[in-house]
Amino acid sequence: MRIDLIYWIGRQNKIAWASCTLLLLVLYICILTFLELPQDMSDFPRVNPIRTLLGSIATGLITAQALIFTITLVAAQLNARYSHSMISSVFTWPTALLMSLFMFSCIYSMITLAALSSRPSSFIINLPISTLNIHPVSISICLAATCLILLLPYLWSFKSILNPEYMASHEYHRQLNKLRKTHQLASEDTSTLSDITLSAFGYRDYKTFEFAFKKLSDLSLMAWHQSIIGTAETINRHLIEITINSIEDPRCPRVAYRVLETMGADLVAQSSAEGARQIIIALSEIGEIALEKANYSLTRELCAVISDIGERGAANNLGVISEEASYSLGQIGETAAKHNSSDLVRQVSTYIRRVGYTSHSNSQSLGTTQALRSLWNIGAYLPISMGDSLRTVSREIELLEQTTSTDQSDKAYESTPQSESLEAFRDYYIENIRGLR
Repeated sequence: MRIDLIYWIGRQNKIAWASCTLLLLVLYICILTFLELPQDMSDFPRVNPIRTLLGSIATGLITAQALIFTITLVAAQLNARYSHSMISSVFTWPTALLMSLFMFSCIYSMITLAALSSRPSSFIINLPISTLNIHPVSISICLAATCLILLLPYLWSFKSILNPEYMASHEYHRQLNKLRKTHQLASEDTSTLSDITLSAFGYRDYKTFEFAFKKLSDLSLMAWHQSIIGTAETINRHLIEITINSIEDPRCPRVAYRVLETMGADLVAQSSAEGARQIIIALSEIGEIALEKANYSLTRELCAVISDIGERGAANNLGVISEEASYSLGQIGETAAKHNSSDLVRQVSTYIRRVGYTSHSNSQSLGTTQALRSLWNIGAYLPISMGDSLRTVSREIELLEQTTSTDQSDKAYESTPQSESLEAFRDYYIENIRGLR
């Protein structure tokens, strides 16, 4: 039921509210100034038109109130398609105030009708603060006009309330305020925005999916910038799960990784090493699942993003980021080698070498050593039948050796988990590459 007043006002149609307010003022002036109602009702015939008017107002307001309640329930049901938690965005205090106004106006009309029956003469209200004498029926007419005219902006507001992007924006605004006040968000706090994003994917509502996913990432960025690690990791988990659930869709995962790429670049620029590292881990997890589902084009694009973030990290003297990028690319390359995906292995090897080279150029030895280690590890999983991939990986190691040193390459080899296949690959490399230099 609670909603931020400033935010609610900001979302309203200012022209509609201004027009309705002006119309009400004109009606009030016309009714109270020009409408002449008799003060003595005793001379009326058996069918009193004033009583009929009051009865009609009371009946009409009851009917209109039932209409409002029905419309609100339908709107709540439509909102629940995206998330059941969004029902609260329909039953807000403006709705409660409007329904209270209808109830008050209806009860006032019935009380006035009862008073008219018991006291038919001298039926007027004398206000002590003003010389203006107001007829009770005029007040009833003003209240009825207010109720009916306020229906216009109220019904117009459903244009926004039923917009899924409004739902996402409303929930984002609510959670952002809570994050600023309490400096933490639990998983259930961000689950509503996550549900809206997943529902948008289910309805193939790509515009809402992108908008809601971006808002969720903005919350994560805010948490990282304020060093609220637990909340940021929770939101990151939501982002990963959403992307994985939509991984077979032709558009959604690409929308997701572009948002994650922007997040990674922003976190690197803010020197948030842990935040950028978590983004790389997320992209790596998504990439490995895409590879398992034989979605090689998506995996290739994700590897390019990981490489770019790793290079940005190295350029900003954040060695832990380039190290994580080299490691994550190595894991994807290892999986690609196991799946005999030679094209992907060659591309991943190139990305790893680029991260290693940028790390060395910026004196980030962590990234360079991990790049060499990842290349050695990929080579260990390549069967002899993938000759092109073997040569590509070997050439990438050679290029890094020429940039760094043979000693650093050998140390990286020694720190790589040893196996017979790794020894065989090293023998191949020394015999066919290093030995020919």
